[in-house]
Amino acid sequence: MRNIFLPELISINIKNYTLYPNGLNYNFDFIKGFNLVVGGNGMGKTTFVSLIKYSIIGNYKKQYEYTRTYKENKIEKRERHDENFFRNRIDNSLITETDPKVTINIRIKETIFTIVRGLKDIQIENLFIDGIEVDGEKILELKYENLKNKTDNKDDLKNFLPYIYEKEVEKIANISFDDLIFFVNYILFFGEDHKTILWDEDVQKELFNTFFNSPELNRARQEAEREAKYYDSRARHKSEDKRAIRKVLDRVENKPEKIENPITQLTKLKEKIEKLNSDSIKTHSKRRENIVKISLLESDKNNYSQKIDEIESKRNILINALSFSEYKHQHRLYNSFLKNIQSNHICPLCNSISESLHEKTINHQEKCWACDTELIDTSDINNESRKELEIINTDYNHVLKLLKSTQNEIRLIESENIDLDRIFREIDLDKRQSLVKVRELEFENSQNQNPTELQPFYDEIEKLSLEQEELSAKSEERKNEANRISQLIEDTVVQNVQKFSNQFSIYANKFLGVECKLTYSKLDNDILKKFYPIIDGSVRKSEFELSESQRFFIDHSFRMSILTLGYTTPTFYIVETPDSSLDLSYEKNAADVFTSFLEKPYSLILTSNLNNSSFMEYIIENEETDHSIIPLFEIAKQSSIQENNDKLHKLYNTFKNGSRHN
Repeated sequence: MRNIFLPELISINIKNYTLYPNGLNYNFDFIKGFNLVVGGNGMGKTTFVSLIKYSIIGNYKKQYEYTRTYKENKIEKRERHDENFFRNRIDNSLITETDPKVTINIRIKETIFTIVRGLKDIQIENLFIDGIEVDGEKILELKYENLKNKTDNKDDLKNFLPYIYEKEVEKIANISFDDLIFFVNYILFFGEDHKTILWDEDVQKELFNTFFNSPELNRARQEAEREAKYYDSRARHKSEDKRAIRKVLDRVENKPEKIENPITQLTKLKEKIEKLNSDSIKTHSKRRENIVKISLLESDKNNYSQKIDEIESKRNILINALSFSEYKHQHRLYNSFLKNIQSNHICPLCNSISESLHEKTINHQEKCWACDTELIDTSDINNESRKELEIINTDYNHVLKLLKSTQNEIRLIESENIDLDRIFREIDLDKRQSLVKVRELEFENSQNQNPTELQPFYDEIEKLSLEQEELSAKSEERKNEANRISQLIEDTVVQNVQKFSNQFSIYANKFLGVECKLTYSKLDNDILKKFYPIIDGSVRKSEFELSESQRFFIDHSFRMSILTLGYTTPTFYIVETPDSSLDLSYEKNAADVFTSFLEKPYSLILTSNLNNSSFMEYIIENEETDHSIIPLFEIAKQSSIQENNDKLHKLYNTFKNGSRHN
């Protein structure tokens, strides 16, 4: 793994921000432990954690990529939050001497950065590195981004504070500033939207490429992916332009007096071939996905068959251990016959397929399959042993059902592949016939010395088609290059799968109370391998295969495993309202998961409403880990309902008095 140095939170100061009228010069020192942002509804909990993010990375919510084009030029753009998010939360009825601002002190490796940002005007106001102010020019963040898009010369930016800050961070953190934007937004922050990352292929790919690739190789991959999207976007624009021209031609050509000429036929045929090519690619892709599915199912089938053999072996050992007289009149080939019936559903005497005989051997294993005579002498078997035998037989039936279900699924997919092969042949035949017709029409058109008045339209469609094909080819080429680079790190990731899985198990098992681990596989439509959780023996391909609270804490476990195994220096993890989806039985488990994470020195920032949840009590009562409260209940404005609610005040005082750091 690369040594990446993420920001460590030291302190934050919020100045003249009237959302917090009782804290117009509020300062908070972060601790290694629980930093609890406590307040009622509307008191600014989300705003507080957003201030932390904003002060570190600016108003960005996504790293840059190439976007829609103007005059065929690439536009580089970072996705930003609403420009007026902080401004809209200012209480203008309160007058302050200066505009609101936020100051944060962070440590990256051994260097301390002090960043002062405006909350009215989104910009860096001041920058200090190890206590020394950096001389640089202030510029609005939006203006800075627009300037970056207009210039190819980075020297034009070097005097601006945001450029200086980003470059200094990159030198020390060992990642690009765009990667830092990614980490803060996708790994270090679990917001109120409760967006999970474990099932997100793009996030996983970005995460592990950043962790395991060299910085140079990772930049090459990111550039290839951006260019692939850019060329694909341009290709789609060409297709839209063609459709627009085609609509005009259709209106002209559909007039009653108009007879479809060879050029019109040629254009329509080429559009048909384009669609056939697309259908062919989709069909081939679907067949390829099915082959991957069959491969995985075959693996499952082999595992089930092996498990059946293991269960049978256990059963035979148990019976032999229980009684020497278990089989009174058993033929020496009885077990061989029995196995043949159970495995192949075939009668060993006449070689006919017999499902009823198979069912009989499964459901009544204590009786002879031929004459129903009791085989097991139960007089020598105690009740406990009989129960154990029943459990083994139940396990056998369960695994056998899974095996049959898997076999049926394989047969269905193989049948679907036969249909896909037929469809592929039909498409291919149609395409070849259409290509023959195109050549005939092109020859006919070349002999026509009197082009119609619509010829310029046809020529433009032809030109756009060629450009679209070229751009699509470039997009595919760059996409393949990005995947090639990503494939390079798969072996490295595989070497660390067990470490990740073990760490994940520590957190996830603690919450769910069942066995949890990770698998690194290709499933369904995956292009590359990615991590999936295995919960109680079952792969959860989708987050919706888990309950709300389960998927949230499984995702927390995944993120915290990444931070734990990639640990270089302390950093932070922000979770908004972690107790919102918990029922009473899981609240202590959730608190224990976070406490376990804090065995390494992190600043864990949790927001919580003042409610009757016991989750916060478990944290406050924990003697092993420090906690400190950010008292929004005191510094924010309370509604009249909140001011007059005695229970709310009593509950807050309980939290406050339980804190060892105020």
